[in-house]
Amino acid sequence: MEEVAGIGVRRGAALREAGIQTVGDLLLCLPRRYLDRSLVAGIADAPLGQEVILICSVRSVSGPAGGRRGRRGGGGRIPTTVTMQDASGVLDCVWFQGGQYLGLREGDTLAISGKIDSYRGRRQMAHPEYEFVLEDTGGSPPLHTGSIVPLYGGTAEMRERGLQSRGYRRVIRVALDDFVDRIADDLDGPIRRRLGLMELQTCLRSVHFPASLEEADRARQRLAFDELFKLQMELARRRQERLSLERGIAHGRSQRLVPALLRSLPFELTGAQKRVLDEISEDMGQGYTMRRLLHGDVGSGKTIVAVCAMLAAVESGHLTAMMAP
Repeated sequence: MEEVAGIGVRRGAALREAGIQTVGDLLLCLPRRYLDRSLVAGIADAPLGQEVILICSVRSVSGPAGGRRGRRGGGGRIPTTVTMQDASGVLDCVWFQGGQYLGLREGDTLAISGKIDSYRGRRQMAHPEYEFVLEDTGGSPPLHTGSIVPLYGGTAEMRERGLQSRGYRRVIRVALDDFVDRIADDLDGPIRRRLGLMELQTCLRSVHFPASLEEADRARQRLAFDELFKLQMELARRRQERLSLERGIAHGRSQRLVPALLRSLPFELTGAQKRVLDEISEDMGQGYTMRRLLHGDVGSGKTIVAVCAMLAAVESGHLTAMMAP
């Protein structure tokens, strides 16, 4: 994983502690949810108490340089306030800690996102997410604002290494750009198209940085299909291996005991009971161990089917036993 830019020895150790061993594991560590920050509003028009995205410029920065302690009671730090403006109004962005690391200057244009509140008659946003908006972005979409933003889980050690959602998004973006095209898609094109599934490379990009929530759902459907498909293929492989290696007792279909029992019953078996009994008789006639689960509601007639299977074994010259709770 250390081949991914942004993952050093310590971050790699934190990821491995969380069970992420390879770049493939990293790309399959999916967002736990998404935050829709794709709707851009003006400062004056943005609703209070809702998550919004704003494009605005820095008008002024106030607060103690270097995070010096102010003279407030308890020795608390004086917050850093960045006043933002656009054509519609003014907004105060407040950082109660960490403001000395913002690196913002007057005239910077930012994309900011968060919830707007009203404080002393002024619009305010506390600890917003922000990114610089440059004239030439090189076509790269923003990671933390202005889009469907993925939110990731993680361990305490990952957070200590800067791999909370914000840092993790940066690492995922680099891994996608550098490695996703090297991943082979094991699902054949005709099957994929017939089922309406995404290509794997497109799926991995879309599940982490979707253009819409609907696209994220489609990407997750592809990954869910892959997981279930591989599970079914493994079960089929194990079954084929078992059939080729195991040797069991072949029981002939009952010609005497089971027909006699059925004639003595004051009722006739249902269609489902007859079908299941035929399937069990077919299994018992094979030369390998039968593995079958008979499922049915209470009173649906499972016991009589089991008794018929026991009688078939008895008729073949073997002993049987029934265990019941």
